[in-house]
Amino acid sequence: MRLTSGLFRQLNWHAWNRKVYEVGYRGPLLSKKKATGKPDYPVSQARLARLRTALEREYQVMRCLATPYVTREQEDPYLTKFGTPEEQLAKKVAEKQQQQMPNKPKVVTDRTSYDKWRGNIGNLLHSHRTVEDSMKHLIRRTRYD
Repeated sequence: MRLTSGLFRQLNWHAWNRKVYEVGYRGPLLSKKKATGKPDYPVSQARLARLRTALEREYQVMRCLATPYVTREQEDPYLTKFGTPEEQLAKKVAEKQQQQMPNKPKVVTDRTSYDKWRGNIGNLLHSHRTVEDSMKHLIRRTRYD
């Protein structure tokens, strides 16, 4: 009697007997997965074919990742089109240098009148007009009437 009641008792009792006021209670449980490990949808030939193609594609990707080295003949078209990594880096540095203004970067403070007095005017002082800029004299007030 004890053996059968022990074997056939509800194994999920601690989940079933939870109270709403317990810490960590999140509502009724979601359905458990089947213990067999089999999918709960019908398996068709189309699904098997799709799985086989996905596994074949993954195998090819892993094969390419496992042997990342290419021959000189495979690499030559890329190098003629884009150049070596050193040439690409030098090209990026040259482009960055051309985009910069000549001379050293200007030191800009938050006081526009001081920067203008120093002759530090130009594109670094340009800023789009905002409501805060227009009302700066009201925002920075220390006297309240």
